Amino acid sequence: MATYLSDSPVVMTSYLGAGDPNVTKRVTTGPSLGQDSKWGGDGQRLDTPLFGGRSGRKKSGVVLRPLLTIFFVVAFLVMLTSMREGQIQFIEHGRGEWPPHTPQEPDLGETVAEEDKNITEGHPVFGKRKLLQDHEQLHNYVATLSGESSGKAGRKVSRFTEKLNVRIQYIELTPEEETFLSKDKMTLWKDLSGTLYKEMTSSCLSCSVPEVHRNKWGEIDQCDEKRPDKIWCSTWCPFERHCISWANNLREEMNKSGGYMKFYRQSQAFKPYIVIFTGGAYVTENGEVYNDEVVFDCRGHCQRKSTKKIRRLRARKKFTYKKVYVTDHVWRGPYHELADAAARLFFYHKELLADPEIMIHATTDYPPHEENFEIRPWRDHKVAPSQIDIFEAFGINGSRFITGDVYADEVIVSQVHCSSAENLYGIEEMRLGRAIHEHLVSLGYPNYLPLGQGTILVVKRTHRRRITNLDELVEGLQKIAGSKKVEVYDDHAGLTQSQIWGLFYKADLVVAPHGAGLVNLVACRKHAVVHEFIQPAYPNMDPANCNFNFKDLASFMGLTYYADLPSDMHRPARYWDAKENQWIDPPTSMTIDLPTTLRNLQQIIHSHF
Repeated sequence: MATYLSDSPVVMTSYLGAGDPNVTKRVTTGPSLGQDSKWGGDGQRLDTPLFGGRSGRKKSGVVLRPLLTIFFVVAFLVMLTSMREGQIQFIEHGRGEWPPHTPQEPDLGETVAEEDKNITEGHPVFGKRKLLQDHEQLHNYVATLSGESSGKAGRKVSRFTEKLNVRIQYIELTPEEETFLSKDKMTLWKDLSGTLYKEMTSSCLSCSVPEVHRNKWGEIDQCDEKRPDKIWCSTWCPFERHCISWANNLREEMNKSGGYMKFYRQSQAFKPYIVIFTGGAYVTENGEVYNDEVVFDCRGHCQRKSTKKIRRLRARKKFTYKKVYVTDHVWRGPYHELADAAARLFFYHKELLADPEIMIHATTDYPPHEENFEIRPWRDHKVAPSQIDIFEAFGINGSRFITGDVYADEVIVSQVHCSSAENLYGIEEMRLGRAIHEHLVSLGYPNYLPLGQGTILVVKRTHRRRITNLDELVEGLQKIAGSKKVEVYDDHAGLTQSQIWGLFYKADLVVAPHGAGLVNLVACRKHAVVHEFIQPAYPNMDPANCNFNFKDLASFMGLTYYADLPSDMHRPARYWDAKENQWIDPPTSMTIDLPTTLRNLQQIIHSHF
């Protein structure tokens, strides 16, 4: 329809009915409103077909139909645009989320422009925000805020001042925990193979350099960056002579002690703490917390997965909450779900139980090669079902989990350990162990089970590091166990987390190859015994190589730890799968020296039980 506006009479002509006297009507710009009842508020005649007047009632639809068609087309286009921006989502049963491609983030104009400017001028991800990575930096920043807020620079810091938008709150410890945290301590563990020091030396040498490196400016540069040719080493870059000297010391130590090796715990001079952001703050997909001024990376200088991008628009448009507690573990898998994420609950557990509206920010359960926040930033990615099972055992409903970039009026995040040798890690795991014990007692397990009246538990791995002669091991154990019951935990049996904890709680002796399932040692009773088969060192990207992490966990939980090596480690060569269009790493397996292993286990049973 063509419309022309002028002082002269206006003719409105429909292209669908040109020349029809009932369609073409002369609409004269009339007098002011109210002068003639035939005139509308906009100066048009009310008896025209456009308004269904007397002269055009029969064929008024001829004009309305094209107008309605235009209206619905425009509405559809608006809706389509909204869906592409992620404001409207359609989820079809069995077909995933619509749309299949990355939606365009809405633009906040000057805010986004300012953010881009910050990123250009400062940190590649967080811009000009101040980065806090340890307790000292955090304490000094809070002291500065406190001095500015009071107008008295340098006055004593009040860590509980409600006016501060970033506060430190120290965790109350029992007298036993305070003593434990503040003192270095050495414990012993035994190498049953007598050759583990060689594996440790091999691992060291595979990452070593012959001498000091210098960069192009002549400055000392000892592998500060990750090395693509030895990615399994990350930033570890010892000198060859140090590896050899370390090996000699280990050998002498073992010869003097009859096969025992030392484990040194690392103390901490201050209490564990949580950091509270008020007045609004963001959380990244990996658990960093930031506002417009500062970023707190709770893992500090630890080796960790890096955050490549912050998505403030995602947070403000769709994922905004009142209060959030951060428990991210970053690395996927059952070990990190329990020893990292769940252990962090118990610095804030009472508050989480008291206020069910506090959301729990955790790591998303998606494999690196599948969809993630880069592919679908607006999707509500889920955590692993196993993590929900763990948290619900401690009274935390799984519906409280959130992931990815979020925004909250208040964000709480706890201090995190870097190494499993830190006393902080020990306090986290001991609190976790007590909570598991209380949970099992509530399910009917005995509150006290004397050592010697429990079982022998053999862990059966069905994928990597599978013991090829495990059936023969179980049969041999049944012959030497006497009256003790031998149980087998199959890691693919589909047990609930509580059932798994129950198996470890009843066990006097746990026999297992290295693997994430040993994280359930936190459920064991004090003075239980662990016998672990270590995966030998190998120059490839496998964190299981020569990994003694469970030696540390056993020490903190008050368990007796023995390590051994398999007689053979089977590493099939990787191959190219043309159908899947990717390289395949076949699962590894190990064969143990059965007569020697049974002889060692029989001696352990007789000496401990």
